[in-house]
Amino acid sequence: MTRYLSNDNILLLGVELGKAFVLMYLKQEIIDEFVEKLPGIRKRFGLSQTDFGEKVGLSRQSISSIERKSVPLTWDTFLAMALVVLINDPDVFDEFEHPERFMEVIDGLKADY
Repeated sequence: MTRYLSNDNILLLGVELGKAFVLMYLKQEIIDEFVEKLPGIRKRFGLSQTDFGEKVGLSRQSISSIERKSVPLTWDTFLAMALVVLINDPDVFDEFEHPERFMEVIDGLKADY
């Protein structure tokens, strides 16, 4: 027996895929801007690559590779870094071009749990 999706189910699937795509796009924009600002953020807190790496569970080489953009920053690693940064300065994302995007993504993640 062949099962087909109803038009309503197809529409719902499209909406959910659309939301997932937007969330993925927003995450990447946040990561890209964070990577651009990471050396300055790190230095503002007086942290070397080694010190920052220890706080987030990465080596100095990994932090260096992320800052040079030779290794992509994953969302999970970004969240670990963001937590360290936010603990030191809760307003750090206010300096980003679109600080509201960070909260949009966090709100989207909360909805999934």
